[in-house]
Amino acid sequence: MEMHISNEAMQLLSTQEWLSDEVITAYFELLQQRATRETNLPKIKTLDTYFFTSLTNRGPSAMQGRFKKCNINELELVLIPVHYNNNHWALAVYDLKEGSIYWIDSIPDDKSTELELLRSAGNTLFGNRAWYLAEVDAPCQNNSWACGEFTCAYAESVARRAPIDFETGNLRDQLRLQIAQRKASPFSTGQPYSGVLRNLYRPRQQYPPSACKELEDVWITKRNLIDMRKFLQKTTQRKSRFLLKTGINKVRLYQKDIILILKRLERNSSGV
Repeated sequence: MEMHISNEAMQLLSTQEWLSDEVITAYFELLQQRATRETNLPKIKTLDTYFFTSLTNRGPSAMQGRFKKCNINELELVLIPVHYNNNHWALAVYDLKEGSIYWIDSIPDDKSTELELLRSAGNTLFGNRAWYLAEVDAPCQNNSWACGEFTCAYAESVARRAPIDFETGNLRDQLRLQIAQRKASPFSTGQPYSGVLRNLYRPRQQYPPSACKELEDVWITKRNLIDMRKFLQKTTQRKSRFLLKTGINKVRLYQKDIILILKRLERNSSGV
């Protein structure tokens, strides 16, 4: 399918304005075309800019139709451009080959809730597994408008399983040229990595699973731990219950459950 983009969208690439979903969609389509054309590259699926918002509003089960026309067993990577809060672009990645989920963002922040949502969706869409979740340490923007081209550059590197080590000075110019030429090209000279991808994409923040057996399918974040400790400090009644919220999951815990979780996390070196 040929990539289409309007003149108005192309003009954004010559400004210092936020990039529209039309620009992002066009570039991700070029990445999809390249992966189909060049058989030495990983098999990928790029999703549209509305996927994450739809996932947030409708839940994982409603997203299964997005994969009807592809063989999930043949996919290695799923690339998701995330329009976060309608004012920021970031990249989410499913590495189906290794069972990892990455969040790559040009403005670092705690994205544990978003990763938990992606983990839950991954279990529904691709089957239950012990997903490795991480926010990847990557080049960051130094202005208020460049998140779109950073997201495209992240995606281009990941689509080749290559290091995210591009120069940040002229990303928008490179993106404009690639879209004008209708051909996705590397933003850096980094070569594809043959090893385990999580060894290449070092985490800025990693989120381990709960150490509590009763909650082994629930991921506990730093925010959860802070709230649980506050609950213990304020609560004296054993029958009081704490509502643990992690992404789309909700679990009610008694005081003894929280104490057990905290003790096991303290003993477990993989704790938060």
